[in-house]
This record gives sequence, C-alpha cells and structure tokens, in this order.
Amino acid sequence: MRAHPYRCWYLVADDSGHVGSVYVTDDNTIGLDLVAGQAERLVGLILEFVLAEHEPLPAVRSVRGADFTINVAPGNRELSAALEDLGWGVLQVSYRMSVI
Repeated sequence: MRAHPYRCWYLVADDSGHVGSVYVTDDNTIGLDLVAGQAERLVGLILEFVLAEHEPLPAVRSVRGADFTINVAPGNRELSAALEDLGWGVLQVSYRMSVI
C-alpha cells in the first residue's frame, strides 16, 4: 500500500462542522464521502472547487482515462441523483463475484 494514495484530500465542513471528505487519485477518480442528506446541497459546490483546483492527469492507455470519474455505490441514490442533476453521465456498472 502506498503511503500517499491520493493526489489531494480535503475535509468538507460547514457551519455545523465536519460533513464529509473529498479526494482525487492518480487514476483521475474523485472520491466523495458525505454525511447522509448533504449530497444535493454540497456536491455541486465540492466538484466546482475540485475542478477549479485540479485538472485530470493525461490519459495513459490501460491505466487511466482523460476525464475525472466518480464511483458511486449502487445504493447511494442521493449521490447518484445529485451527479445526474449536474450533468454527469453513467459510465459503467461493475459487478464482482466473491471467491471463497
């Protein structure tokens, strides 16, 4: 495991205190972790900040694409809806099989 797995990492706070975090990785992934009920209010502001401060790293075939992506758990309908409202499109749906 790398000692510094993120290009950058920020805590998200408002007047009530800590409400989440956001990070950007070397594979151009943006990770969002917010307290329930905050996505609609904060996702646009957070992404506006991240996109103003950071550009995607250049594409490298079989390593990373040229654009930022955000992975969302299937049950996180709040974050999915907020991203869709902002014009982010679904790129893929991934499945896994646990090997025992």
